[in-house]
Amino acid sequence: MNKPIILYIFSGICVLASLSGSAQTLSQREAIARIVANNAGVKGIQASGNADVLSLQNDNTLPDPEVSGGYLFGDGTDNRWELEVSQGFAWPGLYGAQKKVIGSVSAANEERRRVAALTVAGQARQQMVRGTYLTQHLSLLERLKANMDSLAHSIEYGYNKGELTLLDLKKVRFEIFRLDTQIAQVRSERQKVESALTALNNGENIAVDMTQYDVEPLNALSYYLDKARQSPEIALSDRAIETARLEGEAARMGRLPSLSLGYKHSIEDGHSFNGVTAGISVPVFSGRKARQAAQARQTAAEYDRAQTANDIETQVSALYDQTLRQQDLLKHFSPVVLDDEYPELLLMAYHGGETNVITLIQEMNYYLQARQEYLEADYAYRAGLASLNRYDLPF
Repeated sequence: MNKPIILYIFSGICVLASLSGSAQTLSQREAIARIVANNAGVKGIQASGNADVLSLQNDNTLPDPEVSGGYLFGDGTDNRWELEVSQGFAWPGLYGAQKKVIGSVSAANEERRRVAALTVAGQARQQMVRGTYLTQHLSLLERLKANMDSLAHSIEYGYNKGELTLLDLKKVRFEIFRLDTQIAQVRSERQKVESALTALNNGENIAVDMTQYDVEPLNALSYYLDKARQSPEIALSDRAIETARLEGEAARMGRLPSLSLGYKHSIEDGHSFNGVTAGISVPVFSGRKARQAAQARQTAAEYDRAQTANDIETQVSALYDQTLRQQDLLKHFSPVVLDDEYPELLLMAYHGGETNVITLIQEMNYYLQARQEYLEADYAYRAGLASLNRYDLPF
């Protein structure tokens, strides 16, 4: 009788453990890795690349053997029949040349997958940076609202005793309503971030710690330029050049004759004959422009590579300058803006009779505006830093 009860308890524990595991909050790096692993777009590009390689491998094989036969009959003579089995094949060096093309295409597909993975990782990272900014903004608003709630309670107490006016109480309640509106807007924006992360994670909810930004240094410009020159975008362009060059070599080999060998057996006038056949196909008309087309693709790929490298380096340099300016701005204003005791000091001044409600609300709004501008500047800095460090992600 006790065994079923024990089994039910054990099953319940397992279910609770699985639920708690599914709701585990991940670090931003862990969440990015999971999103890239689950993203359908990245999987689709990888599957498409595998299909292309398999198709090329399928084409780079010997043609099927051919079997042919005939039967001849006539008046006053024995009938005659024959059977032939033959195997054709391209010039032997062509298969090796096409195998090199396939290897280059496979390597290009891996670079294409890396580009897609880094793109998705970059999108997820930017969403998490924005989510962190919104979380910190929400924390600021909720803290100020708590202070205003405390002030409203104090004023309401004074109003009930006849020491304060209804006008003072309404002013504070108006300010609380304004803060509530901003809090609702920020929560809505954060929900959009969570929805975007879910979409990137193939529709699966993912819990991410977005309370603090990841600690990332701002390195020298040369560091980011070196990383950019080794980026998968440029590697993909290099593979395109290499593939076009190898296709030109394969096209040159394709201009060489193809051969066929066979075995033939025939019966004629009661006599049996066995022998071999040989054939050659000279590509006089076909494939005359194939090599030139490959050379043209190589030239186009070289131009594309140069343009890609120039665009990436220009973007990195501009982004670095912008991020560096944001860093300098934060260094100058952090000591002034990050005074976390300011709202409480204002309340102390009010309760001590050193200021009135209007002045207190104005000062609170000045503080809120300064902190919001600081959070926006910090957000811009963190977003730029995340973009600069995208090539440090292990994808």
